[in-house]
Amino acid sequence: MGVEPVTRRVMDANAVGVGSIIADRYRIEALVARGSSANVYRARDLSSQAMVAVKVLRPGTNHETTRRFLAEGPTLRRLSHRNCVRGLHHGRAGTLPYVVMSLVEGEPLAARIGRPLPENTALALLEGMLHGVAHVHAAGLVHRDLKPDNIVLRSGADANAAAVIVDFGMAKAFTAPSDDDATLTLSGLMSGTPAYMSPEQAMGLNVDERSDLYSIGMIAYELLEGRRAFEDTDPVALLQQHIAGERPPLRGASPGVQAFVDRLCARLRSDRFASADAALAELRTLRQSQTPAASVLRLRARDEREERARVEACLRAAMDVRGAMGAAVAEADTGAVLGTTGGGGFDLRRAAAGNAAVVRAKMALMRRLDTEGSIEDILVTLRDQVHLIRPLRARTRFVYLVIDREQGNLAMARRRLASLESLLRG
Repeated sequence: MGVEPVTRRVMDANAVGVGSIIADRYRIEALVARGSSANVYRARDLSSQAMVAVKVLRPGTNHETTRRFLAEGPTLRRLSHRNCVRGLHHGRAGTLPYVVMSLVEGEPLAARIGRPLPENTALALLEGMLHGVAHVHAAGLVHRDLKPDNIVLRSGADANAAAVIVDFGMAKAFTAPSDDDATLTLSGLMSGTPAYMSPEQAMGLNVDERSDLYSIGMIAYELLEGRRAFEDTDPVALLQQHIAGERPPLRGASPGVQAFVDRLCARLRSDRFASADAALAELRTLRQSQTPAASVLRLRARDEREERARVEACLRAAMDVRGAMGAAVAEADTGAVLGTTGGGGFDLRRAAAGNAAVVRAKMALMRRLDTEGSIEDILVTLRDQVHLIRPLRARTRFVYLVIDREQGNLAMARRRLASLESLLRG
């Protein structure tokens, strides 16, 4: 395929639009995002035919904003990580400053916020963010404006790789305080996002990598809680809350997760993790300690807390090996399921009757799968028989069968039911 001829060269930001060509190379195809001082466009690199993102400074910006924009290109060239946007090219086309970046197809994290995410989903996203932040810090930079709008969730990626940190217009190198640095910090205070600022940034102090960890903690809180830790329409009052306010505890979070978020969001930076790598190590340990029930909660439910209660009720019923009849489960060498009497002896007639009851209940469940029966209906059917189901494998399949049914996955539920029937016949 030949390269299309240049049809409309752009030398001024006012002229940028679909079909515009910047620097004789990047053809604008669509507006992707509009920020406070710049627009981001989807564009085609005519030299490689690859799709890229082109960030263009809007006219009328002040000197400080322009200086920051011109510094963003060199900053991005220092980064190369799947959880960070990559800088490809930067420069000026006449009066037009621009930055070319890798194109991240997806949606901003802000679009996912509004109701609590399941704990494991939130932790997986946080792990990706911390990987990106650790890389930024390893490059000698602090981002200073981490927020849900500056994190894009890449389409089709697993949770760890999904979060991509973008917009490095506020980033700066770790340097000793100076007059120029004080000016940058003050400007950051005025143009940043108060809802996610660390206390030291809110006070206009010099910041280090631990300031970014505080911002990640604020994002973590919002993912798990469905709302911000601090809310106020007055930006000054909001900053004061970061400096001296009391953050409400997370509702329904496990103790380990609460402690992890508390440390990220500690008011004193000396009480936070020393680095993003240290936070990552703690997060990995925390995720590895999650129970099988917590893994089930990765399923996206309309109401995560309601789903948690249903799954836990199902697990309790499925793992109740003593049941209402006071029987225990035993497995003979032949693999038959045997009931026990109160005295501990085997009762073959009771075992046979129990197996028959399970099969009858199973067939009743099959009929229910074609209706809109709820999890409560299924538990009523099988609760008294679940202790007769052969241990572990069969009971585990029963648990996931119920969850598949609740999620509307009838095809998978039928397959699990057929597998359960085969085990019961064993």
